Parts: sequence; C-alpha cells; structure tokens
Amino acid sequence: MKNWYEQTFEDIGEDFEIIFAGQMPRTRAQVEFAIQALRLAPGARVLDIACGVGRHSIELARRGYQVTGLDLSPTLLNIAAERAERAGVQVTWVRADMREIPFSQEFDAAFNIFSSWGYLESEEEDEKVLAAVARALKPGGAFLLETAHRDWLISHFQPRSWSEGIGALVLEERVLDLLSSRLLATWTAIYDDGRRRRWQINTRLYTAAELRRMLESASFSVSQSFGGYDGAPLTLDSSRLILVAELPTR
Repeated sequence: MKNWYEQTFEDIGEDFEIIFAGQMPRTRAQVEFAIQALRLAPGARVLDIACGVGRHSIELARRGYQVTGLDLSPTLLNIAAERAERAGVQVTWVRADMREIPFSQEFDAAFNIFSSWGYLESEEEDEKVLAAVARALKPGGAFLLETAHRDWLISHFQPRSWSEGIGALVLEERVLDLLSSRLLATWTAIYDDGRRRRWQINTRLYTAAELRRMLESASFSVSQSFGGYDGAPLTLDSSRLILVAELPTR
C-alpha cells in the first residue's frame, strides 16, 4: 500500500495549483528571501527538496541558478517539467525519496519549504532526511527549512477554515493529536460545477528547539531563525518557522 503522501500527491495532480492558488503570487518573494538567507552566489547549485510543481525551482532558474528539483510524485514532477518548458528555463528534475537523496557533496545550498516537512512516519525517518541533505551539500553548504510553527498553531488552533482556489472553494478541517504532535488535515475542494474532491495530509509538527536539535544531530549549525518571509524574527506570534543551518566548511 502507498503511504498517504504518495497517494495524496498522486491523486491531487493537476488540482494542486487549484488548491494552492493563493500561494502562487508569493513565489517571487519567497525565492528572493531564500537567496538572501542562504547567501547564494550567482550561478550556485541549489537543491529544491519536495519541489512539487516546481514553482520555486523555476523562479530560481530564471535568475540564473543551477537548480535540481526533487520530489517523490511523478505526477507533480511532470507538471513541473511542463511549467519549466513553458517558462523557457532549464531545471533538472529527479524522482526520489527525500530520505535517499542520490547526490554527494554536489550542492551549495538546499531548501525544503511550504510545509513539505514532517510527512514521514516518525521523527527517526525525518532525521534521515536531514542526514541525506547533509550528504548532498558541499562542505559549508547551507540549508533552509520552512514549516508551520507549532507553538503558534497550538495557541491559534482552528478546526476548520475556508480558502478560495481557482474555480473552487477549499475547506480545510484539522485534527491535532497533542501526544504525537501530528496534524491531520482534510482538504475538500468544492468546484464551481458542483464536483467535490477530498485529500488528507498527516504531518508531524515541530518546535524550533526540536528542529534545532535534529539539525545539529545531522552536523548542521543553526545560524538564523525567522518568523516569516519578511525577515521578521521568530516569536510566539510567528505563524511560520524558518531556520537556516550550515555545515562545517571542512
């Protein structure tokens, strides 16, 4: 049987951009922030981990970076490749499990953003991802990790919310298990023609302290923390958690 993350992102397919339409206009600002936070030199080699439909990879490639987008979903990678071709940019697309990144000391920087973290079955499996990232980076390489801020989410928890997609309304219903710190989110898309589709996401939420410990166990040193893509400091009022970590130079 497929894991939920394999099944959901295969099923969602072309609807990905419908469901996440509100995120698309934010891509440029997110990429500009990542370039600054990671201190990317012109033409640097960058790995986009869990790249989805490739919106960040493509924007980086437009700016002259050598980008590899890695994802487990062949459906999303096919969409990403089509989008890159339409944009007239070159990106290397790789299908792989992020626990088994098939590169060794090849990238100047890597990032995992847009809550593409905590998908796996246990903390130990998530730690394997960080070890794989460390192997893929050159000495002194930098890694940016962005996800939901657990501390904020606990104090602002909403069991349901609505958002507007392209030709659809999207209902997100949430159940939080405090003992496991896992968030089960059910998305229901209600289309203008009356159709309905449903997907589920099951993620492990982490505190900043937990992520710092895990990064340090993978030989990273956390150098910066932020509460959003505007560069604001991380506080209890931050809904997002962004950490930038670096490997030793030798």
